[in-house]
Amino acid sequence: MRYRTRLILFGITTFALAFAAQATALEQRVPARVTRVIDGDTFKVEARVWPGITAQSNVRVRGVDTPEIRRARCGEYERRRGLAARDFVRGVIGERVWLVNVTHGKFGRRVVASVLLADGRDLAALLLATGHALPYRGGRRPKWC
Repeated sequence: MRYRTRLILFGITTFALAFAAQATALEQRVPARVTRVIDGDTFKVEARVWPGITAQSNVRVRGVDTPEIRRARCGEYERRRGLAARDFVRGVIGERVWLVNVTHGKFGRRVVASVLLADGRDLAALLLATGHALPYRGGRRPKWC
């Protein structure tokens, strides 16, 4: 394995362990700066995982599923709803959020967390209340058709 690949894997592993340790063992909110909204239930952050240590990760919002934009199973209808969900999140999320109950996602490049906006509102609750998301508890995703 090349040195650069090992270094990247080490960084990802270190980030995941530190991120999970702070969020679960210490049971505190992880402050994060939103750098990009990917879709209605996923965004990229730069998080302070330990004093003086920041890392970047994709975050999946716990408890909700929003329509897909790129892999829409229902064609244009789902894609349009996915774009609306993403635009809604872009409008409410702001630059700073708190990540709570951070755990590993089933995909290695992201974590799953409850997300509190800077004003204390829960992002998942907002998505559900506005009809941009359906409840999701794991397993099969809801159908948007």
